Amino acid sequence: MAPRLAPVLTELDLPLQELQAARLDGDIYAIGDGFASIDEFEQAHHRALSLGVLARPRFIAERMTAAWVHGALSSPPEVFEFCVSHSARARAQVSPRVQVREVVISPGDVMRFGRIAVTTPLRTAIDLLRAEGDFAKDRVEQLLQLMAANAIELDECRCEVESRHKLAGKRRALDRIAALREAPRS
Repeated sequence: MAPRLAPVLTELDLPLQELQAARLDGDIYAIGDGFASIDEFEQAHHRALSLGVLARPRFIAERMTAAWVHGALSSPPEVFEFCVSHSARARAQVSPRVQVREVVISPGDVMRFGRIAVTTPLRTAIDLLRAEGDFAKDRVEQLLQLMAANAIELDECRCEVESRHKLAGKRRALDRIAALREAPRS
């Protein structure tokens, strides 16, 4: 019996030319920076494993990258966002397509798909609520999709944000939660 291939193949497994040829032959499809067999339905672990080319051992996929892994976006973000624990002190610039920042993160905020670490859906929702910048309609829709797909309630987010001390963007997150509670549901 032939050995089974990994659910997601990357340039670490086969040369890119061979992967592209298999894609053109219809044997595999592109998923992020990886490829999956047409026999595989795209799921969170496939999206996470496709990050294998970009993610260093201490990297944790976060924010929009984690939202994509958890199914809130239909395609991967243009720039992949990773964090490392502030104690890791690893701030490597991997490529222009990768942002890495140091954060305070607890083990309970991280889940693993093989060797790839990703923030949990709840931590991802809180990070999106705390993020600087415009809270545009598409960002709100992505957040709500993440919450719906992972059975996260606004009250759960509010309680988690309120329980954290010295949380950057805490007031912004609470204001956005209040606005979402007051917004009419469609």
